[in-house]
Amino acid sequence: MVAFLLFIGVLLGPSTSAQTTTQTLHLRPGKNLVSLALHPTDARMETLFGDVLDHIVSVKDADGRHFAPGYAADLTEWDWSESYIIHANRAVSLEVSGTPLQPDASIPLQAGLNSVSYTQPDPMPVEEAFSELADVLEYVEDGDGRRYPVTAGHSALHQLEPGRGYRVRLSAEATLTYPSEPKSFDGDIDVNTMAEALALTGLQPGQTVGVAGYYQPGDGGGGLFEVRDSGAGTDGGLVFAPDEFVSDEIQEVYTFVYGDYTFQGVPPGESVVFGTLRLVLTNAAGGDAMPIDGTLLHGHRHASRRARVPMMNYGAARFDDNGTLYGYFQRKYGDRRNGRIQFSYRRTTSSLRLHRTDVGTTLNTHWFGVRPASEGPMWTGTTDVQPLVNHVINVAAERNEGAEGTATGVLLPAFDTYDYFGAIELAEGITLRGAAGTELVTVTNDLGHTYQPV
Repeated sequence: MVAFLLFIGVLLGPSTSAQTTTQTLHLRPGKNLVSLALHPTDARMETLFGDVLDHIVSVKDADGRHFAPGYAADLTEWDWSESYIIHANRAVSLEVSGTPLQPDASIPLQAGLNSVSYTQPDPMPVEEAFSELADVLEYVEDGDGRRYPVTAGHSALHQLEPGRGYRVRLSAEATLTYPSEPKSFDGDIDVNTMAEALALTGLQPGQTVGVAGYYQPGDGGGGLFEVRDSGAGTDGGLVFAPDEFVSDEIQEVYTFVYGDYTFQGVPPGESVVFGTLRLVLTNAAGGDAMPIDGTLLHGHRHASRRARVPMMNYGAARFDDNGTLYGYFQRKYGDRRNGRIQFSYRRTTSSLRLHRTDVGTTLNTHWFGVRPASEGPMWTGTTDVQPLVNHVINVAAERNEGAEGTATGVLLPAFDTYDYFGAIELAEGITLRGAAGTELVTVTNDLGHTYQPV
């Protein structure tokens, strides 16, 4: 189990203007397979590495040519279409300025092994990126040995990331052009956003719904969904209840606070629609109401050593905040027994659900609506992503409980700034992965402060 005390991280990112782009490559100690999504203003190796040149041991291309500071080099300039192995003697951030590539920039590939760049500004599913080369593609591999399609001795590669380089083996020569438009998921019904998907009426079991994005097309939260008569619990990312089957009636339950830390709330077996739960804390005598938005309640308890336990467990119909409300009522009203909790929620009127298909072992937080701060407020009206990230961690842990290895990671794929306040606690077998797909061991924010797991 791992906890990060604070996470406000700039993970990766090109920031563009009309004329120039600046892309930052975060190099770890040792070897890094990286690429650029721009034409460097000055492609000469000695100039390109600038202030970090003293920390670069060597640069190598796919043909074995080398650049090493202070030595004669047969690799003198950076080619935007290629990826390079950079050996660094410490962790450094390399900023490179240049002109943006055209969205449809093409890379000629030979039969056999190629070392290619990833030229798009946003992450992309690897299957989508190489869809036009499916007939000749043997595999795509990143610098950590992850592969698509996955083969024995390798872990799975799910998506391409800005700044990363890739090795591509083909059975015949071809030209690689990354799709520049959001993928069409080719469902029986195709829509732009999750809101549009949930607004559909007359859905029947067996139909498929293609969704281009969670909030907007191409934002990483879309996917292909199958309509099933499953009655499964909704979770805001993998399973949804169409609006047509969400009751307009608001259910209300009053609960008194007793001496323990667990409070009965939603009736057992009730099918609560994700995101509709609300709490209002009041004195039993009335007055001093304090509302709490239910989207804040899906995360696990901060001080818990059992990270998978959510504060609101719909299935068990129990609310547990590890004593936070107990202390609040004690301070506010002088006696914990004077507090009252009012739950309100909406329930489903049908067992019909939209199920995300092809869910791998890593759950993408974009599937659940998690966005970096720059893309605007979350459903909670704040840029704090803590509730949703915690919720995704819980969903991963619950999937893993049913069958070990079903879920192994939670992915934060954005290359922008996230706001995260509080602790991140990971259940057994779950890792948190950053923009490059690697496990987050330390996180450095935009002020240069580094936070390590505890």
